[in-house]
Amino acid sequence: MKRKIIEYFLKFSISRNYIYLLLKLKNSKEIQKMTEECYRRKKIDLFNYNELAKNIAPFFYPNEIQFYGFNQVISKYIGLSNLKSKITNEHGFIFSSFVSEKYIKGDIVFTFSDYREKYLQKKYSDGLNVIKIGPYIHYADSLLSIEEKDKIKKEMGKTLLVFPFHSIDGVLSSFDTDFFIKNIDKYKIEKEFDSVLVCLYWKDIQIGRAEKYIQKGYKVTTAGHINDMFFLNRLRSIIELSDFVISNEIGTYIAYCLCLNKKIKLFSQKSEFSAEKGNEEHINRIGFIEAEDHMVDYYQIQKKLMSILSENPNSDDLIFVKDFFGLQYLKSSVELKKALK
Repeated sequence: MKRKIIEYFLKFSISRNYIYLLLKLKNSKEIQKMTEECYRRKKIDLFNYNELAKNIAPFFYPNEIQFYGFNQVISKYIGLSNLKSKITNEHGFIFSSFVSEKYIKGDIVFTFSDYREKYLQKKYSDGLNVIKIGPYIHYADSLLSIEEKDKIKKEMGKTLLVFPFHSIDGVLSSFDTDFFIKNIDKYKIEKEFDSVLVCLYWKDIQIGRAEKYIQKGYKVTTAGHINDMFFLNRLRSIIELSDFVISNEIGTYIAYCLCLNKKIKLFSQKSEFSAEKGNEEHINRIGFIEAEDHMVDYYQIQKKLMSILSENPNSDDLIFVKDFFGLQYLKSSVELKKALK
């Protein structure tokens, strides 16, 4: 009941500012504990995936800007200690017309591109300030120093990075892992890669999905838990270690890899989502049900990107993909700070 009351008053900009300040004061110890845990994990080896994938208790925030460390990344980039409560973001690239219900009039919403701005403005015609900034990875520093990256690269050699279709809390992904591994092996041999690095989402590590990749001799890593403030920084480090990227599903990682000048190949493979047993009432499951009305859009985009990125894309295809993800909207720290005024 208390949470529902809070969520009701978060719908209004004036009351939200006061609630946010009160929540910060009330939960100061929890916030400090969360911050200390994130800094502890910052020093953990990139391949200690089990430790990096453990849960981090969240701080109840007025919007989703704390997910994946976006708040910390943008604050540091523009030289501020914190962002105002009216500043929020789409926490990843949404490949459909689906738009969150949680924004309110006057919010400043970060997103990637024209594609997403169109749907945000359509749903909130009464006034969102949408700022297109391209792939968020551009604003994150790598966790690895140049020396650390060079050392790992020397050990791994020519590296194929793999992003498997991933699960989330409440909603599990499903695909034939053995078939996917056969495709990975085929491509590894064909293109003469020395190492395969599999980047798993924290949820899939928690439910034991790293084992098959480890058994094949692949190295496994993760960008960390959703509440890890260094998630984007760690993900940048992982992508920078690679020479080429493959996946069996579309995802935000495509935008991030393109931003970091990595070539990508997509394998078309049958996949599906299912409710996680015992966690059917999770907010993600409820949100996924709401998003199912937009799946026709998703499958159209999926088909187009699968077609473009299945082989070597031509120049027109590359222009489309870069525009789609908003690479033309990447901003300097001065430009971004000015946009927030």
